[in-house]
Amino acid sequence: MKPSSSRCACGVQAALDAGADQAEVYAEASAEIEVSLQKNDLDQVRIADEVSFGVRVFLGGRLGFATANDPHAVVETARDAVAVARASVPDPLNALPSPKQIRPVALAVDPALMNLGPGELARMATDLLRWVRGRDPRIT
Repeated sequence: MKPSSSRCACGVQAALDAGADQAEVYAEASAEIEVSLQKNDLDQVRIADEVSFGVRVFLGGRLGFATANDPHAVVETARDAVAVARASVPDPLNALPSPKQIRPVALAVDPALMNLGPGELARMATDLLRWVRGRDPRIT
């Protein structure tokens, strides 16, 4: 499940309902394929999809933070962040900054790379290893 702005808003509201003066929820979804080589051979291919939420709250100058990898747990995570804030030492400078418009940033990677599957990446890694070892056999 991908994070959504409505789920984030739900987390903010849950934190405010639990007593926070201010709250923010950060959400991230990532998909990763990792190909590793070891001892001159393909070692492993790992595929990971992850969604994570971070909830930061302020309550009377006290900061609380909690994270979760379960998008359905954002309300509970917000309550946990408030509980952490209640147990924290206050600091008069603790607060969220004023809101600012965020400009999207272009993806800084070749979009064609995003379409490569694990099999093709594994083949490319072993081809690269063969190529490098052909240039210098001392490389392992």
